Amino acid sequence: MISLEYTMSPQETADSTLNFLLNRPLMNVMFLIMRYSCIFLCFGFLITLYQRNTRVEDVVAVITACAWLFFYKSINRKVIKSTLKARKFTSLQRTIKFDDKSIACLGPKMLPIDIQWKKLKFVLKTKQGYIIPLTGLINAGKFIWLPFHAFKDQQEQQFLQYLQQFNLKLKIANN
Repeated sequence: MISLEYTMSPQETADSTLNFLLNRPLMNVMFLIMRYSCIFLCFGFLITLYQRNTRVEDVVAVITACAWLFFYKSINRKVIKSTLKARKFTSLQRTIKFDDKSIACLGPKMLPIDIQWKKLKFVLKTKQGYIIPLTGLINAGKFIWLPFHAFKDQQEQQFLQYLQQFNLKLKIANN
């Protein structure tokens, strides 16, 4: 059995949430469509600039498109952080326990999560830790965050052994 305890900061929560969203197929397609739309808008602006038909609205639209195109990750992190701030989110203590049957996640102001290994499909590995996407109707859109700094001694190796034991894929997250 492995027991991890750590404190989640708002910044860490925003980063892990964005990584989780960017690795969901539907959200990934949506971000891809937004990027292509911004590029298309910039080309349209170049055509109107060439024809000397530009307006102030065109310039503002292109500046907004370029800002989103190059800074969409930081913009979305700020949106997530502002949402957390509006919900009065502060640093939260998390306790996560792994055993041969399930993963249990406990914390203040949250319902305990106890999910069986066989219900999981994969685990995402990011630069800062692991994201365990939860499945099922009740847990849709939820995940468990395991930062690297929460692991002590051989706990990360034990966690990876659990992944092998239950044939879970370890995917590298698209950052």
